[in-house]
Formats: sequence, C-alpha cells, structure tokens
Amino acid sequence: MEIATRRREQEVWQACDDLWALHGDTKFLTGDAIRERLLSLGKSRGSPNEIYRYRKSWSESRAIEKNSNIQNPQEQDPISRAVRIVHEKLLSEADEKIEHIKSDYESQLSTCQQELEKKQTDLAQVINELGHTQIELAKNQKELAEIQKILNAEIEVRKAQDRELVHVKNSHERILVELKAAYQEAHEKLINIFKTQEQEFKTRIDNLESEKKILGIEFSEKLTEIKTSNYNQALLVKNLQQELDKNYQDLEEKNQVLQQQATKIKAILEEYNNLTKQFDILEISHARVQKEHLQALRKITQSEVTIARLRATQAAVLGGLNERRPRAQKGAAQAINT
Repeated sequence: MEIATRRREQEVWQACDDLWALHGDTKFLTGDAIRERLLSLGKSRGSPNEIYRYRKSWSESRAIEKNSNIQNPQEQDPISRAVRIVHEKLLSEADEKIEHIKSDYESQLSTCQQELEKKQTDLAQVINELGHTQIELAKNQKELAEIQKILNAEIEVRKAQDRELVHVKNSHERILVELKAAYQEAHEKLINIFKTQEQEFKTRIDNLESEKKILGIEFSEKLTEIKTSNYNQALLVKNLQQELDKNYQDLEEKNQVLQQQATKIKAILEEYNNLTKQFDILEISHARVQKEHLQALRKITQSEVTIARLRATQAAVLGGLNERRPRAQKGAAQAINT
C-alpha cells in the first residue's frame, strides 16, 4: 500500500478512507461527499482538481476499482468488515433514533400546526373584531364630533339666552321700579282723594246737622203759626222728612261705597306687598296688577262721577228747601188769616 506524501493528499485520502469505511462503495466517494467530509474533519474544502486527482491515487493505492462495493468477499479485509458492522449498527440505531425523533417531531408538528391553525383562527377573529371595533370607533368618533358640534351650538344658544335673560331681568327690574313708582303715585292720589271726599262728606253732614237743628228751632218757634195749617205743614214736614231720609240713605250708601273703596285699597296694598315678594312671577302677575289698577282707576272715576251727582242732588235738595220755605210761610199766613 502506497503512502501519501503530500499534506493535501493525506487529507483527501483520510476522507476517502472514512467514506469507504462508512459506505463500502465507490459511488459514495463523490467530490461533494469528500469536500463535506473534509469540512467535518476541520480541513479546507480544496479544489475539485485536487480532490479528483488524490481520489484516483487513493483508489490505485487501495486497489479499489470504480463501482466496486464492500460486499465482494475477496476484496474486504477484517478491519473494513468490522468497521462496516459497527457502521451498520450505528446506522440502525441512528435510524431508530431518527424515526423516534421524526415521530416526535411529526407529533409536535401536528400539535403545533393545530395550535397554529387555532391561533390563526383566533387571529382572524381578532382581526375581524378589530375591524368592527375600528368601524365602531370611527362611527363613535363621528358621532362624538357631531355631538361636540351640537354641544358647541347649545353652548352658544345658552350664552345668548343668558344674555337675553340678563337683558329681560334688567328690563323687568326697570318696569318693576316704574310700576312701584306709578302705584305709589296712584296710591297717594287715591288716599288724597279719599281724604278729601271724607272731609267733604263730614262737612256736608255737619252742615246738614246744623240745618236740621236750625229747621227744628224754626219749627219750634213757628209751631203756633203752623197749627192752623197742620195738615199742610204735616205734609210738608213729611215730605221734608222723606227727603232727609233719602239724603241720609244716600249718605249711608256713599259711606258704604267709601268703605268698600277703602277695603279695595287695602286689598290693593296687600297685593302690592305680595308683588314685592313674588318678583320671580312678575311676568305672570304683571297683567293682573295692571288690570286691577285700571279697575281701581275706573272705580275712582265712577266715585268722582258719583260725587258729582251727589253734589248736584244736594244742590237740588237745598234749592227745593229754599223754595218750599217761603211757600210754607205764605200758606201759614193765609191759614191764620182764614
């Protein structure tokens, strides 16, 4: 057996020996297999020309022909056979381990594929839900933008309403002040008018009382004169008494009217106090106060008309008394003469 002299030749020969020991066939001594073996031995790959040249020298040194295999009993030695047996045993164990590993790998691969399919299904569902969520989010964002616009518009309307409310409140305060002033002025006028009317009625009553006393004195002094004309004088006295009763009745009615008006003024004053306490409902009660105020003014006007009529009635009564007194005197004298 020849010996390799060059380092590179020794390396290629060692790779060829290993491959021959492993496979026992020259068909496994390819250039690629030799290069892979060199790399596994920690050597460089080398060039294809070197590998093919040194492989040929190795075959010649080992007297191995191309396409020969280790199954030929005449060409195998004990070492190669032992190596082949060990190699076959190692290959069998390796195949069993490979099959076991392959079975475990396939089982794990199936489990992983199932988990992967489940994860993919879950991922698709999550992506679908994410799409729906994004759509809902866009919709909610759009609705939020619309709500924000509506809110801004509502805020502007509320600000305008607040400004209008302040303006209306100021206007109401001004109207209330004017109403208070007008009501105070009307109240003072009413009080002055009632005081004046009361004073006039008292004066008239005093005058009537004085006149009544004077008439009584005159009737007493002229009692003798009117005895002769008792019937006529009695009729005259009766008529005068009726007229006086009518005047008293008219005065009592006027006093009742004055009391009613005073009661109404008191009610108006109470309503005025209620108005000051009910400022929040001024808009509702404003029309009613004006209406009552107008009614009070109408009643005052009616009272003035009534007073004027009373004055005219009083003047007519006094005129009638003055006219009847000379007539009574004349009739008494005629009766005396008769």
